[in-house]
Amino acid sequence: MKDDTGNGIPRGIEILVKKAAVDLLFKQVLLDKRSQAAEMIGLALDPTEAAMLDSIPREQLEKIIAGTKVQPGIRNAFLGYTAAVMLAALGCSTPVKQAVADDINTEGGARPDIEHVVNKPSAPIWQDESGKVTVKAGVLSGIVSNVDGYRVEEPIVNLSGVVYDETTGKDVTVNLELRGEENGSFLLNPAPAGKFTVSAWGGTYMGQTKQDVVISAGALTTLGFTLTQASPPGGARPDIPPVTRGIQPE
Repeated sequence: MKDDTGNGIPRGIEILVKKAAVDLLFKQVLLDKRSQAAEMIGLALDPTEAAMLDSIPREQLEKIIAGTKVQPGIRNAFLGYTAAVMLAALGCSTPVKQAVADDINTEGGARPDIEHVVNKPSAPIWQDESGKVTVKAGVLSGIVSNVDGYRVEEPIVNLSGVVYDETTGKDVTVNLELRGEENGSFLLNPAPAGKFTVSAWGGTYMGQTKQDVVISAGALTTLGFTLTQASPPGGARPDIPPVTRGIQPE
């Protein structure tokens, strides 16, 4: 890797580094989980890029990100979570579409997705609303955007899966739902540890579902959703079981 202009840097890694330079949450994912960061924005790395990314020492990668500059005209593209928009921004000299108003604060600057990156759960356990199901806790966070890279306002995120009940020693099914922020980000902390089907929808967009999402105890799991336009307006809610809302243990 030679410099921050992309010279000598494979395009896939250039996208990831530029994204990390303007997005604190994404930077943490890239440093900790490497290839999962590419999946988060729908970017397919070729084997050479993946091997190169995995071989970079963490300290060196942090320095590369710190030294990377993103031109103001394309910055908004890298605030989104759609790799195709980022690639298009690098392939042209004109500014891409301006970010939606919900991504801009009153001073005109880019509002961060999550003010402080959360790596560990706020409590060691998660309980359901009845207080009878006790599960080891992790953290789930992510972003819901549309195919143009714009954020989906207050998306709904649903988790459905099997968890291990620490009290009874049995596997139980949990369904819970949360509403994201105006800038498309969502955070569940604490979150039950287990394997889940996770769906997101909102606005006038079709819902998207991800299978076999593992939330590990004591760790952060991040997801990125890219939604397509739905008809009729109001969004198409995925076909999911009835909801059991989770509560944070006291």
